[in-house]
This record gives sequence, C-alpha cells and structure tokens, in this order.
Amino acid sequence: MNWRKIRITTTTTLMLGIVGVGAYNALFPPQVAPAAEESKQPTGVSVDSTQGAATYALYFTNYWLTGNLEEAQKYAAKGFEVPNSLPKPQKVENIITWGARSLDEHRVMVTIRARGEKDRVLWLEVPVIADRGSYGVYGIPIFVPEPGTAKKPDPPEIDSIDDRKAEAGIRQTVQSFFRNYAGGSPEDLSNLFLDSHPRMVLDLEGEFLKGVQMEISHPKNGQVYVQADASLRIDGQVVSQTYEFWLKKSGSKWLIDKTNPVIPLEE
Repeated sequence: MNWRKIRITTTTTLMLGIVGVGAYNALFPPQVAPAAEESKQPTGVSVDSTQGAATYALYFTNYWLTGNLEEAQKYAAKGFEVPNSLPKPQKVENIITWGARSLDEHRVMVTIRARGEKDRVLWLEVPVIADRGSYGVYGIPIFVPEPGTAKKPDPPEIDSIDDRKAEAGIRQTVQSFFRNYAGGSPEDLSNLFLDSHPRMVLDLEGEFLKGVQMEISHPKNGQVYVQADASLRIDGQVVSQTYEFWLKKSGSKWLIDKTNPVIPLEE
C-alpha cells in the first residue's frame, strides 16, 4: 500500500517531526487530551504554555486542509463543530507551527505555515482554547499574509540608581551569579535567589571573566531592574552574554527574583 508522506515539524518552544502522517497515525495514533470547553468570557493575561495549543492547531489544520473533517474534529474544543464548508482538499507536503501568542488567560492564536504542491505556501492563524492542560481549536483557521520581519526592540530606558550602597550590593550579587553560573554549583546559585532553590549551571567548560557592564534602575516598589553584559570564556572562546535581572532586597542583601533568560531549577 502506498502511503502519502507528510513531514510535520512543530517549532517555537515545540518541535514535533512526523514523516508520513497518514501512515504514522494509522499505526501510532496521536493521543488526544481531553478537549477544552469553548470559553465565552475568557479572562486573565497569559497562558502558561503554548506547546499543547500548537500541537492541536497543527494537527487540526493538517486534517482541515486535506479535507479530513472527522480527524479534524478530534482536535476541536467541546461545543465547536467543524463546519462542512471546508476549503478545496489539497495535498500538504510540509506543515509547521511558525509561532504562537497568548490572547488572554485561556486563548492562544497559533500561526501555521503549510506548503502544498508546486511549493505553494499557505499561512494560517488558528484559535485554540487552553484550560488546565486541555486544549481545543474553537474556530476555523484564518488565511493570512506571510508574517513580516520584526523590528529590533529599542533598549529600555533606565532611570539609574543613585544609592551607591545599594548599587554596590546589587553589583556584587550579579557578579556572583555569573561566577557561579559559569563555574559553580546549583547550590551556589541558590544563595543568590529569593526562593533559595538550586538552579542549573552551564553544562559547558565555562569561566567568568571579571568585569560586568551593568545598567541598574532606580528601585521601584522594592525592586530593581538590571541589564548586564558579561564576558564568559566558553570552550576556550570569549563570548559576551547579555542577561536581564530583577532583584529585591532581603534583609541586608539584594537577591534575584527572576532572570531573562530563565535559569531552570535543578531537578
């Protein structure tokens, strides 16, 4: 039997590769988590994770484009019936999630890129509801133009700190972070964070080189923002690394509340 081959790859924080979706799903059907209810009045500001939402949008769109209404319905939210007015069924050679953005606490809009025959590329946005680990598409995919290139963001304007004693303590904490992140242990990092949880260190041959350029904001609501450029020697090469820190005062010390990028907890 000849099976049509499709490779599905999910990007953003998700990467899901499937070659030959028809054959693959016949042998190993994807497990469908309980569908979320369609929300009438979603509230809040963000979604914890778009990974599940991206998966649902990807499978739904693949089946919707190829005309398989029955399979597409498996990825629909409860209360949403996929309309019979489907686009003309077409062969999909490659389909990926291009991006995802949270609309509010429960709704995610997922951008899909699908390539069909003769290298025709389609761009679609798919609305997905996310509710406590359950997902479901609650509207048909919307055809959109190709996304443009984003503009480099302007650096944040920082109202510099004028408390020299506080500044010295903040600098000491940030420098200690880089020193322990590059060559210390998770327990060393735990002493620098407000929650005191051990965090993973670089799994590389790293070394912190003295001297960090920092911009430190004036304290606001007991918190300061720091943009720091540090030089690290990684695998023998000197690399400049930029991090963002949010610190709060705890007793006589300034401790890290959060960072960008996020440093994972030690398991």
